[in-house]
Amino acid sequence: MKKYDEKFKVDLAYAYALNGEYKKSIDLCNEISEDDFGSVVHMTRGLVYVGLGEFDLAFQAYELGIHACMHKWFPVAKENLEIFIQEKNIDINENLNNILFLLSKERKPLKRKNSCYCNSGKKFKNCHGTLIF
Repeated sequence: MKKYDEKFKVDLAYAYALNGEYKKSIDLCNEISEDDFGSVVHMTRGLVYVGLGEFDLAFQAYELGIHACMHKWFPVAKENLEIFIQEKNIDINENLNNILFLLSKERKPLKRKNSCYCNSGKKFKNCHGTLIF
């Protein structure tokens, strides 16, 4: 039952994002990532920030997602973003192209004890592996 509840919350956060209820989506994403940091909600958070026009935050959310997500996100995250951009009539710009490029290659998630992807010299668990937007 717990697994079903977690899946429902992930789907609900995504539905809020699609419906333009961005604050509800972000709040639920934050709640979910506290319980399951490896969730795909980082991708949903990225989608929300694209909808808000906050492309730097969107890139950060997607970048964290590709390194933290333990669930299958490739190629669905990119496809969802492309559909979202089209449905919301968002103009493609350099920032969006960077995000789409980031999502165009499958990557394995980092282990928490690996060096962080940002090259800070810290372990992932002590750097971006602790961040919640």
